[in-house]
Amino acid sequence: CGVENVQKRNLPNRSPIEFNKYPWIANIQLTVGTQYWNISGSVINQRYILTVSLGVVLPPENIKVFVGRHKHTELKHSFRVEKIISHENFGTTKRQHNNDIALLKLDTEIKFNDKMRPICLPTEDMKLFDNFVLVSKGNTISEKGEKVQGNSMQEIFMHSVDFNECKKMYPNYIFKYPYKLKDEMHMCASSNAKHICKGDYGAALMYKQKGKLFIAGMASFAKELCSEKPAVFTNIIHYLPWINENTKDIKYCAN
Repeated sequence: CGVENVQKRNLPNRSPIEFNKYPWIANIQLTVGTQYWNISGSVINQRYILTVSLGVVLPPENIKVFVGRHKHTELKHSFRVEKIISHENFGTTKRQHNNDIALLKLDTEIKFNDKMRPICLPTEDMKLFDNFVLVSKGNTISEKGEKVQGNSMQEIFMHSVDFNECKKMYPNYIFKYPYKLKDEMHMCASSNAKHICKGDYGAALMYKQKGKLFIAGMASFAKELCSEKPAVFTNIIHYLPWINENTKDIKYCAN
């Protein structure tokens, strides 16, 4: 797990990634009638995709998962969803982004190869430092405030933000409900480049240790999309017991 296909680093801050550099990236397509939208996720084993609860509120038959693709127009390696497992306490007490984590169980196994393989889960005692990588779908916002569809995925280098400073930015963020970030559930990160645009929810905040990449967080929400301001991520280490409990039917690759 966690072995990228291309070892060299691109230019700082934000740049297109080379083809299939991160083979665990999943594009999750949600469809209602003729309308569809996308969020991101990560392959963690042969049957499960890790993503955010906020994006998978539809029935399984309305969701399709694409793995091993580089551009939005590629349709190969698609999987149907057998079951959605959202955190049982997601959205409780009107705090919509607490426990923003979900698992998608695929109806067939992913056959691992150089284009499709899992990212590593962290350990509960793993120490995370300051250098993270996020892969964005490449969307952005024009000067007129219009969404601009990206052509290929973008690699963004991010740094952690002091949690107390981050909390000051989100005092009553969601629909005026009392909303407080919790350091055990959330983590904050930012970049000198624009990050977390529409379609990037669920994207993995990756951390490299001993030559392998681990999923440290997942993009949950941002006060301002496509900006350099800090975004909030679901803290994966806090949810390891929940992930393991809900994926007991599958063996993981050794780190």
